[in-house]
Amino acid sequence: PRQVVYGLTTAIHLRLGHPTHHQLKTVFSRYFFALSMDSVLKQVTDACDQCAALQQQAQLPPSFTTQPPPETIFTSFAADVMKRAKQQILVVRECSTSFTATHILQDETSTSLRNGLLQLCLPLRLLDGPPAVIRCDPAPGFQALQRDPWLTENRLLVEIGEYKNVNKNPVAERAIEEVREELRKIDPQGQPVSQAQLAVVTARVNAKIRTAGLSSREFLYQRDQFNGAQIPLSDHALLSEQYQRRTDNHLYSSRAKSPTRTSRTAPSFTVGDLVYVNSDRDKSQA
Repeated sequence: PRQVVYGLTTAIHLRLGHPTHHQLKTVFSRYFFALSMDSVLKQVTDACDQCAALQQQAQLPPSFTTQPPPETIFTSFAADVMKRAKQQILVVRECSTSFTATHILQDETSTSLRNGLLQLCLPLRLLDGPPAVIRCDPAPGFQALQRDPWLTENRLLVEIGEYKNVNKNPVAERAIEEVREELRKIDPQGQPVSQAQLAVVTARVNAKIRTAGLSSREFLYQRDQFNGAQIPLSDHALLSEQYQRRTDNHLYSSRAKSPTRTSRTAPSFTVGDLVYVNSDRDKSQA
């Protein structure tokens, strides 16, 4: 009878441990028959809170943000340690021009990291104005330098990226990729390198032609790297174009990083609503 079919279907659904619509239909049709059975089974399955919470949903495409461009260059750096052939190489990149500097460390202690940052950043940082910010990973050696008096005295400030953010330091990671690529060209076997070899590799990285048709060396010195002729450049135009290019690329990056190429609207809920946390594995999920 229609009066009991909904309650009977709900009881079977709970008794069998929340089966899917197809599984519930298979069991129900084996022993019972009712008019409009498919619609009743769908209503019972859709009305179950636990089944709705565990239902497969289209993944939300990741969102990207870009910080406003700085007023001038030499105010923002990114640093990270590259490990290769039992060596620790400190890689520092200026975020606006992508100018890269490297230094071989003895170890990853805070003292060695501080000395390396001073050696690489002091020739580039401004003598006046706000201190230069160095973006770093939350490694113990970098965390100990957040309030280092020697760095503060020399107008350098260490900024630690968010621990759970997978993309916490993309500029330094990209710099390490480029340095590794050039190291493989001169040493395919992966042997330890000297400071002189590392200087040659770093010079090649800074001579690479980038998006705007100029290398980071040419952006920094505003001179043609082949004949030394002066290049008319504007730092303000460079920073504005770089910011606009990164902002326009957010949509394409979001589409490329969405596995199913489909999107769904962000869930809408308020305080007091019952929600289900799918996972806690990366920055794009709860």
